Amino acid sequence: MVKMLSKAKPLHPSNGKPRPSGPAWDVARLFPDQGCWAESDYLELDTNRLVELSNGKLEVLAMPTRSHQLIVAFLYAALAGFVTVRRLGKTLFAPYRVRLWKGKFREPDIIFVVLQSRGPRDGSGQRRRKEPAQGFGDQAEGIRLGAHSGVLDC
Repeated sequence: MVKMLSKAKPLHPSNGKPRPSGPAWDVARLFPDQGCWAESDYLELDTNRLVELSNGKLEVLAMPTRSHQLIVAFLYAALAGFVTVRRLGKTLFAPYRVRLWKGKFREPDIIFVVLQSRGPRDGSGQRRRKEPAQGFGDQAEGIRLGAHSGVLDC
């Protein structure tokens, strides 16, 4: 006689039921395939994770570490102080989507937005406007601190 041994599943701490075997991968079928994401699909995505769009593909960023956040806080405070005193624009921090160009959105750790263009003027003396960075002004520069590389990406 062969006796079958069953392995007991660990219980979920909140409800005492056996833990599920893993993520519900079928949920992914509710979304576009990688390489097929449109800007409208991306902008409708509602999540508490940092997600970027590049050439129709989603890039889910790793959760930042405590040391990463402390460095970002230090850099943000230094940049915000510099920008505020000189009235150069606004300084923001993640999460904040910045459209770099069609089909490319990033969520940098720190964003510097120039509120007034110092750029060229048209024939009537008016400043030529570019598409605003999320409605704040003419230009936005982002800084993303590389969590694993120790490198600043701009």
